[in-house]
Amino acid sequence: FLTYSPDGSYILTAGTDSSIILWNADRKTIHRTLTGLEARPNMAVITADNQYVLAGGKDNMVSLWSLSELLPKIEKRFEGQSAAIKSIDVSSDNKLVAAGSADGTIIIWELESTNIVYELKGHKENVNRLVFSSDAVTLASGGGEGDINLWNMSNGSLFNSVKKAHKGWIRDLEYSPDEHLIASCGDDKLI
Repeated sequence: FLTYSPDGSYILTAGTDSSIILWNADRKTIHRTLTGLEARPNMAVITADNQYVLAGGKDNMVSLWSLSELLPKIEKRFEGQSAAIKSIDVSSDNKLVAAGSADGTIIIWELESTNIVYELKGHKENVNRLVFSSDAVTLASGGGEGDINLWNMSNGSLFNSVKKAHKGWIRDLEYSPDEHLIASCGDDKLI
């Protein structure tokens, strides 16, 4: 897995060796190597302020490293999932962490306290992609059954769903810049 940091200054990679590497995008050099995971990560994200990296995978939890440390170690673990983590997102205000799992469950935690805020059930298969709206009011999720769900983060309710948006797994979701549209892509080779 790989992704850019929101500001484009870093590239974040997660490998089968259970390490997370943060690269300087401009120099193509390693900025930090993050270790301590007990199982292979499936996904990693860096917060909008470049302060934290979060990763999750086969250990059924999300781990957090603070990049303010010269030698970062895992500072927090977000627990409660009963299956492998398939997707993670952090709200732009750094208040909420969302993780989708292989059993179709989404858990929302407070980033600061690691307390569970909501457990969302609406997918029948893997939750392959999660993305918060820029104001953190809505969470969009895409599942292995091909459904796209929209969740209200003020009360944890499902307020809209597109059933069978794709035939097969949804692989990615993204809001348009004005957030009036959501683009999706899936195993059916459609966007």
